[in-house]
Amino acid sequence: MKRIILQLLAQLAKKIIKRHRPYIVAVTGTVGKTTATNFVYDFLHALYGDRVYMSPYNYNGEYGVPFTIFQTQSPYSNPFLWVWVFIKGFLILFARTYPGYIVLEYGIDREGEMDFLVDIARPDLSIILNISKNHVVSFPVFSKYIKEKMKIATGSKKLIVNTDDKNIMSHLGDIPTQKEVIGYGIKNQEGEFYAKDIVAGLEHLSFTLVYKGEEYEMSYPLIGEYQVYNILPVFAVGIGLGIDIPTIRELLADIHPQK
Repeated sequence: MKRIILQLLAQLAKKIIKRHRPYIVAVTGTVGKTTATNFVYDFLHALYGDRVYMSPYNYNGEYGVPFTIFQTQSPYSNPFLWVWVFIKGFLILFARTYPGYIVLEYGIDREGEMDFLVDIARPDLSIILNISKNHVVSFPVFSKYIKEKMKIATGSKKLIVNTDDKNIMSHLGDIPTQKEVIGYGIKNQEGEFYAKDIVAGLEHLSFTLVYKGEEYEMSYPLIGEYQVYNILPVFAVGIGLGIDIPTIRELLADIHPQK
């Protein structure tokens, strides 16, 4: 029964995407997905306002992606709320308006799940933050977990990757060469841009962003050096949309981590 409901959710969500054609930004990885997703949303919302949507419930995975597309909350085990979920899905399908941009988290915990998610909503731009050992029960062979994660790359039109992650870099050769790939990092300076001179204080985070030989000073009210890995993809999103670094920096001036 659960699989039937899931298939119905997926088909309806797929029809919504096909009809309204929003620009889809997908975020996947093992650590930092939710934080990076929120940062990307904040940036896009600063650009496009209410034309951008992200689930306020941090949904991801095979149920979470359709719920986000439906702009609804999980009904859990309430049969009446399940009916409402499908009603709302059909209302959205035939609505005149829908967000022009949607930010989705693509989390996986079984083989084939990334194929399932990409089939529902093929990303215009995908972000792969990192791939480290996770879901060891579902993926006892780590290489299979890497391959499942990387499926988002072949299913996406543009790709943003963490060049410091050896697991990602070792599989980039499997991606079609005509695909646009934007790399970012801290240790690896082979990507389009990277961060250096990182200073992580108790009240702020500062670093120098290097892009095409130019250096830009950055400072944000974030705690922890690891947040650099969460905020750099936002600059990659801006670059992918054709926005210059000073403008991206200005739009991110008031960025804060989610509560």
